[in-house]
Order: sequence, then structure tokens, then C-alpha cells
Amino acid sequence: MTRSADHKAAMSVVKGALGILDDMVVDANLIQLSTHTMKMLKTGVKVGLSQHYAPVIALFAQMATSEVNMFLDAGAVNRVKSMLNQLFDNIEASLVDYTNTENSEKENY
Repeated sequence: MTRSADHKAAMSVVKGALGILDDMVVDANLIQLSTHTMKMLKTGVKVGLSQHYAPVIALFAQMATSEVNMFLDAGAVNRVKSMLNQLFDNIEASLVDYTNTENSEKENY
């Protein structure tokens, strides 16, 4: 898979994580959360942005292990959504940087 494809896959995974948040309010499906967390870890490493993923994954872990269902806490869910949107923006910016660098290298070649 190319770096560009890795970035696009990472953006898809983040969108998927945003999509499951609303589902988690209704049914705290920890297997689904675990699956998305693993996908986020893998794509974060591939695109070299693991440091941006860490806060989101830490909050997911906190929510999953809390004695109180934090998925019912609108504030916590909104924090995660905000963090995921920022993560998406970071990935998108990284893809633009990578594409510009790649195009510049092709021109120089």
C-alpha cells in the first residue's frame, strides 16, 4: 500500500470511529470499540502520526474501563468527537504535505 493510500485508510478509520460513538451511547459494544482502536493503532503507525492518536486511544480506554458508562456522558462523547475531528485534520494535513513533497520530487527527477 502506498503512503497516500495509508493516509486515506487512516482517514476512513477515524471516520468509522466517529460513526461508532453514537452507537456506543445506545449499546456500549466494547468489541466494536476494541476493533476500531486496533485499526487506529495500526493506521497511526503507518502514517507516522501515532503521537496524535495517543490521546484519543487513552480516552477510549478510560471510557471503556470506567465503572460509570461514560458513553452516556455527552461531554465525554463530545470531547472524543472533537479529538477525532482534530485527528482527521492532522491526517489530512499530513496527506497534503506528503503529496506536495512527492510531486516536488517527481518534478525534480
